[in-house]
Amino acid sequence: MWNCPYSNDSFPTYAEDIDNGPSPSTDMLGAAAKAAGVTLVGGSVPERCDGKLYNTCCVFDHTGKLLAKHRKVHLFDIDIPGKMTFKESLTLTPGETPTVVDTAAGRLGVGICYDIRFPELAMLYAQRGVQVLVYPGALDLCMWFMIYLCAACQNLRGVAVVSCFMPCAKMLRQLPGAYHVALSCDLNDRSDGAPALHFARWLLYKNLTGGSSDTCTTVSSHVAGQHWLSPSCPGVRLQPPT
Repeated sequence: MWNCPYSNDSFPTYAEDIDNGPSPSTDMLGAAAKAAGVTLVGGSVPERCDGKLYNTCCVFDHTGKLLAKHRKVHLFDIDIPGKMTFKESLTLTPGETPTVVDTAAGRLGVGICYDIRFPELAMLYAQRGVQVLVYPGALDLCMWFMIYLCAACQNLRGVAVVSCFMPCAKMLRQLPGAYHVALSCDLNDRSDGAPALHFARWLLYKNLTGGSSDTCTTVSSHVAGQHWLSPSCPGVRLQPPT
């Protein structure tokens, strides 16, 4: 989140009602997108809605219109005795749907920070024809850089990430063309020559993981025809592409 300190004490104080206002943060983002004439994925801000708080990323078109909101699906709870304890779930509520949005820049699939850790979300996005996976976040461990690369390679999609922590930022700066790759690539020239998902064996994966309709709770996505498993289920089940 870029408009407040990242702490459970701060989220309620800085939370904004994006749908009904006032929301100075998203108003500023919309104005910036319009002024620059670009599609803007605006990081994330704490959102207040119906008495709940969410970590929410907003996407705007070149006119400043709000196209979509993604509420962080996977909350980050960590408890390492003697080193670090932080639980987003103390104040934040997880989002319930993935977010696919068609923009002038292409079809985007949006995640926030820890969402990148769960490959099922990226696989779902790839099935829905997403061209670029976008993950604004605040991760300071270089291990996450390898996860970004894996998401790109496994799904044959572009992955756009940003981190405000210096170790990862420095690593990104060392990549040739890191700043202009999103502008110079042809989004239509990506996976058509090697459509890996077309050959995925979904029933085999379900058998290997023990997933079944009797033991797994599914959560309906707002994307038509798609279902994905709740975090409590050990199996993996995604609808095969049609």
